[in-house]
Amino acid sequence: EASSVENWHEEIDAMGWERSPSEMELANRLLDYLTPPGMPSPVGAEGELWRYSPAKGVWVEVTDASVAVIMGRWDAAKTADGKAVRINERSLKAARSIAMRLVEDAGFFREVPRGVMLADRFIAVDPIKKTVTEQPPSPDHRARHRVEASPTKPSDLLRKYLSSAHEGEDAASKVQLMGEVAFAALTGTGTAYKKAVLCYGGKGSGKSQYLHLVQSLVPHSAKISVMPQDMGQDYHCASLAGKTLNLVGELEADEFMKEGKFKSIVHGEAVQARHPSERVFQLWPIALHLFNANALPAAPGVSPAFWDRWIIVGFERGWTDDDRALIAGGVDEIGKQITDADMGGLLSWVLDCGKGLVERGKYTIPESSRRLMKEWQAEGDTVAGWLDENCEVLARDARQELWEKFTPAYEDYKMYCSTHNHRPVNSRKFRNRLTCCGVRVTRASSGAIYSIRLLIRI
Repeated sequence: EASSVENWHEEIDAMGWERSPSEMELANRLLDYLTPPGMPSPVGAEGELWRYSPAKGVWVEVTDASVAVIMGRWDAAKTADGKAVRINERSLKAARSIAMRLVEDAGFFREVPRGVMLADRFIAVDPIKKTVTEQPPSPDHRARHRVEASPTKPSDLLRKYLSSAHEGEDAASKVQLMGEVAFAALTGTGTAYKKAVLCYGGKGSGKSQYLHLVQSLVPHSAKISVMPQDMGQDYHCASLAGKTLNLVGELEADEFMKEGKFKSIVHGEAVQARHPSERVFQLWPIALHLFNANALPAAPGVSPAFWDRWIIVGFERGWTDDDRALIAGGVDEIGKQITDADMGGLLSWVLDCGKGLVERGKYTIPESSRRLMKEWQAEGDTVAGWLDENCEVLARDARQELWEKFTPAYEDYKMYCSTHNHRPVNSRKFRNRLTCCGVRVTRASSGAIYSIRLLIRI
């Protein structure tokens, strides 16, 4: 990368060596090489080595490949005692590892401004103060990604897409929610609003076009794809470091979702992570988790807190041939048409929606999203679904003679599962799920009783 001081790199390369360098000497010279005059020193954080790039205005990862290029310049250089410097794979890895430890600052990227770096400004987001401000670029922003587009007036094509993406009374709310989700993915504020997002709809409903818009707007360096059931593994956790968007293009209906670290990651709480062959480190994730599904995924045995971490964007419009003809070029590639021609307008729309999100402090929740969440919870958690449809949870002061005995409750639950073509859980899991759903249990002379009442007794 070009330096503000002419021949900066060349001067370091030409410094020479008194003797064959130790791994520590190689590490120190590597750090000198990575520090432009007048710029901050590199930092070791989240299991990686980072340097500030004055040309890009962001902090970039110092990869093994870039270290090999730099240190390869020193291979075969003559020392003062006439020997040759030898750089091999072991010395490359050792120098990078030592350099990372010499400048280690585990929390360097933790307490930093949220936002997004554009070519000429930083859009700073403060979810606590509920403000969105523009600031001159600075190393202190500790940004790791940059968007090349600048906000412009949205094109007619983008406006037509947004006005036709949904139908029904809450169509405008769903469009607003789409923009808010994209804003959270762009600015690294996904964990501030503590929701994972599921785009749900049948084939041809338009959800893939929306996903194309989001992933095209978010820089490549800020994206990753990690399945929710893989988030319990340290390696997968490590891959989330510094990412603002975790996008999974397709969740299968029979995917078995487990809570594991999922709840902590969605909330941005510290989790254990590790890169292959490296030390364990503590990660504070910031990514917005965006998933796509044609059918609601299975999630048996999860707690109520699991459901509280989700929001659904329903894509329920079925596009006919006549509908497609309304938009020039058709709707099948409308996402690509927009990102090819109107990234500035797309960015402007997302920033406008984001201001509303920040001011309210929570996402816009359309009525259709609430309905779909109830449907998913009923399908994904049969006990919770049965409890919602077939039972009344009694007040804390309700007399115990009104409480339901276990056997009739469980038999009613199994009948509910048979009616809805669900597989019932066994009696032990049934008891556990009831208590997880907030139902109280005690023992009476006739056996266990629960603080519920069956709405219809057969």
